[in-house]
Amino acid sequence: MTVPPLTVGAEQSVLDANQLMEQHRVRHLCVTENGLIAGVISARDLERYFLSQTSGPVSELDDVHRPLGVLMRRQIETIGERETMLEAARRMAELHIGALMVTGGSGKGPLGIVTESNLVRDALPYSLNPRDVPVSTIMNQPVITIDINRTVHDANDLMAERGVRHLVVTEHGTIVGILSARDLIRMISIRDRPRFLQEGSKGGKA
Repeated sequence: MTVPPLTVGAEQSVLDANQLMEQHRVRHLCVTENGLIAGVISARDLERYFLSQTSGPVSELDDVHRPLGVLMRRQIETIGERETMLEAARRMAELHIGALMVTGGSGKGPLGIVTESNLVRDALPYSLNPRDVPVSTIMNQPVITIDINRTVHDANDLMAERGVRHLVVTEHGTIVGILSARDLIRMISIRDRPRFLQEGSKGGKA
């Protein structure tokens, strides 16, 4: 577990919460009110909030040329279909990422994507031995793609429709990157960082 629990004040903004998650590489914060923990806020809560707003930092990305190209990660980390869940977990931890593209034999394209959620929800509850079970057993398949020219809202809608948190980004049919739900709002923290740091230097809530 994370000790001590990271907190954000109930009076602070969702932008502050986003900054704290990004800064500490976490996906959950305890929300405090009058010195007591009043609840928990997750990265998914922030994603839903930002993406539901008709105006604000996400809608501003609609004016950016090919926003998915700005948000996605071009360095795609992979793992072979026969490698184990334990190796996948180790690699994700070392690289601080939440997903790996699963590759097959010579000449084969990507077979699927294995994520942290797969390890937690599809493996551990069923007592699968992570040292023995290959990632191909629990990976999400087939790979779901989105064209680089689509919008942030298109990406969010596709993730919601297909029940996934990662999309493979293509350009003219060629894979050029991978996009996660968290990537959709990471740009917000980058744009907002000067304000956050300035308020912190004045004795703010950072």
